[in-house]
Amino acid sequence: MREAYSHIINGAHLRYRELGDSSFTISIILVDFIIFEAGQFPHKRSRVKRVDGKTYIEVNKYIADLNNWDMKVGANNVRKYDHAMLFTRHVLYEGCTSNTGIAGISNQDGVCLLGSRNSVIMSRDYSWTVLTATHELGHSLGAVHDGEENATDCKAEDLFIMSAEGKPINLSLPYSRNPWLFSNCSVKAFKKVLKDKDCVTDKGAVYNVDEWTKYMMEQAGDVFTPDVQCHLMRGPKSVYCGVFTKYLTWFYLIVELQCTLSDDKI
Repeated sequence: MREAYSHIINGAHLRYRELGDSSFTISIILVDFIIFEAGQFPHKRSRVKRVDGKTYIEVNKYIADLNNWDMKVGANNVRKYDHAMLFTRHVLYEGCTSNTGIAGISNQDGVCLLGSRNSVIMSRDYSWTVLTATHELGHSLGAVHDGEENATDCKAEDLFIMSAEGKPINLSLPYSRNPWLFSNCSVKAFKKVLKDKDCVTDKGAVYNVDEWTKYMMEQAGDVFTPDVQCHLMRGPKSVYCGVFTKYLTWFYLIVELQCTLSDDKI
């Protein structure tokens, strides 16, 4: 688990290293792991609903519970971390369990603020989890959705990281780096918020340098073969079914891991 989430955090870090503004940089440092076991969860047990074999939790109540947890536990660690990110396998919903089009939630401009420096991320496959973590941290750092509020100069349909459209990459369209980059609007927002946050200027310490270095010796996609990744995501009968040509194999693996389901459909 620590290896998997180390790669996810590193994936977010790499996206923040490509801001296109030489006047400042953002580095994401993993300073600690907290693995919640039964009875230790930051949310109330009554929050979790089971429907058709899946567990659901209301996203606004979930982050409210996490904020309360941070007020209690984080009070003794105000300077240890600037942002706490909770990854969950629960399906996130808003209002009713049929409204599940939610990948994560964060407190806007909440970085460094006790009781607000938090986000909840629904953990799925590697690419989506990295994108969601990067996106929600972006809200904490001051960015809003492209095309909204003070970011109307940037179009949501350009599908930069802070787009709210959340569309999967369309392999039939010309290749674009936008889904891995922040728009100019987001970068300006980061710069504006961070200039007033002296907490982010101190150098964070990696939770375990030796362990982190060991994990980073391999890229996330090299640890498991495509077939094994499909097994883990879709079940033991699932296998990789993407294109196999010298060039397209790696292109498809990077942007969209195509797996069969138990009924042999993609």
